[in-house]
Amino acid sequence: MFTVSRSIDIDAGHRVPFHASKCRHLHGHRWKVIAIAEAEETVDSAEGAADSGMVVDFGVLKQVLMEEINDVFDHRFLLWQEDPLAEILLRAGTAESIPPAAFLESEEVTGPNLARQDLEESIVVVPVIPTAEELARYWAGLVAPRLRELSGDRVSLKRLDVWETPNSCASYELAWEPRL
Repeated sequence: MFTVSRSIDIDAGHRVPFHASKCRHLHGHRWKVIAIAEAEETVDSAEGAADSGMVVDFGVLKQVLMEEINDVFDHRFLLWQEDPLAEILLRAGTAESIPPAAFLESEEVTGPNLARQDLEESIVVVPVIPTAEELARYWAGLVAPRLRELSGDRVSLKRLDVWETPNSCASYELAWEPRL
């Protein structure tokens, strides 16, 4: 079995609502996300393909990570859909918001380049408590099918590592699937 890996870094905030310590507060990290892909064989050179001798082109792996994770979650705030703060923060850009929407739209607060839509787009509601462990599983579920689609089912996501800090990593390993 061959494996290759590719990493990306994103900046995103989150909170862990039931945590007994500081992580229950709004805070952010520079997350490192590493996808480990596997295949039984490299691409056969007899096919004359540009990726001959490779498990998968690193550019393809990067493309999947950028589309499925970076483009959706980078420079966003990740909130669990059941977090009581999710509704409050999502309302911040609406007419019912406190402070009033007119205040949020004023250039004194937002500057000329920040609109109400920017406030709404800055929050990504996720179906899991956004711990490194749950994000590893959730993001693996986004990356795996796209990788298989682009590789013609020849390559699988083996594991996704999510580094929350330089010292703390969570991994989600997918079950091995034999190729027929």
